[in-house]
Amino acid sequence: MTKQLKSSQSFFLLAVLLLFACPFNAEALRSTKQQSHTDPDYIGYQPKSVLLIVEFADMDMRDIATARLVKDLEKRGISVHLYDDLFPPTRAWSEEDQLKIIEKIGVEAALVVTEGAADSVVNAIGTQTWGTASASGFGNYATASGNSTTTTIFTAKSVANFAGVLYHIEDDRIAWTADIYSKASGTLIVGASGDAKAAAKGVIKGLIENGHIPKKSARR
Repeated sequence: MTKQLKSSQSFFLLAVLLLFACPFNAEALRSTKQQSHTDPDYIGYQPKSVLLIVEFADMDMRDIATARLVKDLEKRGISVHLYDDLFPPTRAWSEEDQLKIIEKIGVEAALVVTEGAADSVVNAIGTQTWGTASASGFGNYATASGNSTTTTIFTAKSVANFAGVLYHIEDDRIAWTADIYSKASGTLIVGASGDAKAAAKGVIKGLIENGHIPKKSARR
């Protein structure tokens, strides 16, 4: 095998690896900021059991954020109950009925996460063609023609805002609030799943910084 052929194959392999790796760069180019505040009466308050309510319009985003929050809370020894599990939408639940169930299972606080304004822009900025062997199966952003593969290069920007509230049920008061801002950009497609993960990350970070959940996982 000639040096030229080896070099050509190596370049093609590198191009394929970069193409497959491209979507994973989204998290590396994402920045998440959060600003949270604790009511003076609840400094140092750490609930042992919470009712988790995630209100996102997109079902996939809601599921991703919920799963991440449940995982991060439970590994810190906090019992998590999902609102729809306790109160399925099969009937209208009165406040009295809800409070009875909450009291029975020992839930002391509600953690509510909601989404605010969001915006995303995707633009094609050019194409790049790699030669040598034929290739296919690269999704919507590559096509094979003869012995070359052409990929469209995209640039994407995503901005999303979220809010978190820790509500003390018995006291009927807000113990903690947070505003979360997430921004992502790069030569790739930035999906809503990244925004959902950023929302969960921002909530957990704010709760830790304000002393409402342990920083480290609970030992088992």
